[in-house]
Amino acid sequence: MVNNEQKNKIMQDLIYGLLRNRQKRFEGFRTKVYWDSTGNLTVGWGHNITICGFPEKMMTKYKDMIRVISRPLTNKMCEELLTCDLENAVIDLSKFFGWSEFSEFGLNRQEAMKDMVFNMGIIKFSKFKKMVEAIRVEDWREAGHQIENSKYYDDCTKVVNKLREQGITNTFHRAGENMQLIIEG
Repeated sequence: MVNNEQKNKIMQDLIYGLLRNRQKRFEGFRTKVYWDSTGNLTVGWGHNITICGFPEKMMTKYKDMIRVISRPLTNKMCEELLTCDLENAVIDLSKFFGWSEFSEFGLNRQEAMKDMVFNMGIIKFSKFKKMVEAIRVEDWREAGHQIENSKYYDDCTKVVNKLREQGITNTFHRAGENMQLIIEG
């Protein structure tokens, strides 16, 4: 028999796996630090150094490599950053909604919310007041509508269009996909 703690662990492992694959699909990957489109120093699969810095456990473990920001990180270090970012997104959403409420939303909806928090942070996510209200009452159509009518959605559309103009056709509309996951579950 599986107890609640084991169920939560299985659920989190599944969620992290789904979200990890999704982040890798959406985010470009670079081992060398670069300036992203919003002017933040970034590395790996979209880890925002400007806002998030490096996790304490990585600073201790890799202090000599991280100190020299011009030096590329290893793939292993980038994987660790992605893991920390995904864990933080889950923790932030679990605190924001409460774990029991958040865990009831279903994997696709959780994935969409985690992607948004990964991408913009919990503070900006929480400013989607009407979307959050709709999520709390499980009005998924309205929550999706709020995503579609946001600057976030418009910004994602601009990025996709810009990449397609450059001949990169295998792009995904991150906000559009999140909107569909929220609505359809």
